[in-house]
Amino acid sequence: MVRKQGINLFSASLLGKLSFMGLGVVLLFAMFSFIYWHLSVEPMISDEVSLIVEKIVSVQAEGISDILQSCTKVTHDIELTNELTSELDRILLLSDSTGTQFVEGLEIDLDYVSIKHCNLEKKNIIRGNIHCASCMMTEVPIY
Repeated sequence: MVRKQGINLFSASLLGKLSFMGLGVVLLFAMFSFIYWHLSVEPMISDEVSLIVEKIVSVQAEGISDILQSCTKVTHDIELTNELTSELDRILLLSDSTGTQFVEGLEIDLDYVSIKHCNLEKKNIIRGNIHCASCMMTEVPIY
């Protein structure tokens, strides 16, 4: 009978050790997955999405460039601002086949020295939500 109790104690002890080791393996796997995601996968996805959005917006921004190149000193500030706002609204409407918008918000930060031929008040034009917490910010220069 003593022998039977010894076997039960040994099997309970072994079962406890195996459970502890299994938990350790799971935690180790979770830790390595977390590190791999944050150091490798997430930056790669972030860079690729930024590049895609930059290309989409730069192609769509040709309309903004055309508006700024065609303006003159006689163009009214309100008229020019309305044209730029319309163009930004057009870019905001871009979406994929599921209806998800590519661009959540836009801000035009103008270099007034380079567009001094325009009669435009010194202000930035903002359309949409530019303070989205889960969005990726991308800067697209327009020449």
